[in-house]
Amino acid sequence: MSPTCTLVTAFYNFPAKKYHTNNYIVWMKAFLENTNNNMVIYTDSQESHDLIAEYRKHLKDQTIIIIEPFRNLYCYQYQDYWNKDLMRD
Repeated sequence: MSPTCTLVTAFYNFPAKKYHTNNYIVWMKAFLENTNNNMVIYTDSQESHDLIAEYRKHLKDQTIIIIEPFRNLYCYQYQDYWNKDLMRD
């Protein structure tokens, strides 16, 4: 069965977060390896790019990885809200 949609997601290793980075990597690995849809994935470093590429190597023709600083993304405008939300957690 061919993919019917394209998923757009991101992985940014923020200094302040609810869980340890290793947790996010485990969750990301499961998601990326087991989701057969087309994906566009944003990240901010070559290291993260290479990790994502490894997890999607069996679907590289269905994967686009874009290295882009977080501050350049539309959702950057919500960073203050998310930081306050983290403090509430």
